[in-house]
Amino acid sequence: MNLFLTALLVAPAEVSAASAPSAAPSCSGVGSALQRHDLAQLWHCLTQSRRAPDAAALTPGAVYECTVVLPIVGRQTFRLHIHGRGMARITLLGRLALDEPTPYRLVPQPSGQLRVDLDFNEPARDLLARWRTRIRAVWYNSADDYATIVIAPPLVPAISLRLSRLGAS
Repeated sequence: MNLFLTALLVAPAEVSAASAPSAAPSCSGVGSALQRHDLAQLWHCLTQSRRAPDAAALTPGAVYECTVVLPIVGRQTFRLHIHGRGMARITLLGRLALDEPTPYRLVPQPSGQLRVDLDFNEPARDLLARWRTRIRAVWYNSADDYATIVIAPPLVPAISLRLSRLGAS
């Protein structure tokens, strides 16, 4: 047990207040003021960063959508449907037509947002390659419950699209 606590004193940077939700007790100063924390508080601080992605996870059944007019492509709808933990469906309606399931992984960022890493299948990658377009990034903002897709079409700078949750009150 002493070896475990010594490791905490050496590497307190792993426990940061930025990774803990704002409603949780502050974990700042864990390494420098360890004697003031009881074991329960210490355990809470250590496990908070592991719980953060689950606490802010995308809700199964949630649908996020945005319709825009893009150069060359015209009117295009982007939809992200969360099927369950780790599985989503990306749908593109318009000249780029796609309706494919995709596994995803949430990666917490220092900004408080969650990066959504999508693992596109071959048909999705082929469609995007035919249009020389890439989906550069997908983000989820749990505080305001919206998703952002950054697309990179040919010949124009990357475009950031805010997908609002459908049916949200």
